[in-house]
Amino acid sequence: MPAFRHMVHQPMAWAACAVYNAGVAGAAVALVSAWPTGPFLALLGAGAALAALNLFRTLLK
Repeated sequence: MPAFRHMVHQPMAWAACAVYNAGVAGAAVALVSAWPTGPFLALLGAGAALAALNLFRTLLK
């Protein structure tokens, strides 16, 4: 059985992590400032979707 890190697509995992974390940081700043939260929540959703697609891709391998 291969290690999990060998089954997932590493660049997609890093991209999902970066997008999700940008959304978290942006949403935190937007909550304490006058910035709109919508774009940052979209980043959160996009990062979560990328991570989910990466895991789904792992299941299909």
